[in-house]
Amino acid sequence: GRGGGGGGGGGTVAPSEWVATGQAVADQYQALRAQAREYALARNKHLQGATSAYRRGDKRLAKELSRNGQEMNQKMKECHQKAATAIFTHRNPHLFEPAALAKSPQAVVDLHGLHVAEAEEILYDQLARLADMKCSTVRLVTGSGHHSRGINHQARLLPCVEKILSHWGLPFKRLSDKNGHVGMLLVDIQTIFPGDSDECVRTWN
Repeated sequence: GRGGGGGGGGGTVAPSEWVATGQAVADQYQALRAQAREYALARNKHLQGATSAYRRGDKRLAKELSRNGQEMNQKMKECHQKAATAIFTHRNPHLFEPAALAKSPQAVVDLHGLHVAEAEEILYDQLARLADMKCSTVRLVTGSGHHSRGINHQARLLPCVEKILSHWGLPFKRLSDKNGHVGMLLVDIQTIFPGDSDECVRTWN
């Protein structure tokens, strides 16, 4: 299973290195998601039309529009998956070089541009693979949210990833950049190996 129990959220500490974020990442994200948004709009239009047709008593048209809406929804999902794979591969080329990873006990996994569900799926696969390669710790880059638009520029992915790690029982610590923005987590993935969990938790607490 993916593990249970609580992971430890440590205090903010200064990292030895920081993966910079900026407008280029935001622009890339928007470009990769654009087609998915178009499919979502088309889906909504078809489903709204289906509802209106059904209320008018035109069940045949309602069924057709509903089917079209479902097709648009499937295309939207496929586009999001393609976008997630593309951006993750682009930002994490080092993860696809086993020889380079084998030389370091610590790896960096950049989750920028991923939706929460996408991040969870990719994260589990990558952490399991890195643990199998004997990496002991992983730096997860989620972004601090200070480049994001919205109320108080709050990070969206960071708190969700923390909940996921806690659910899996993986100890982690928050890392901040030189300006004090927290957008990276240092995760002890040795607990993925059966029998090591208690020792790792005692070490990190």
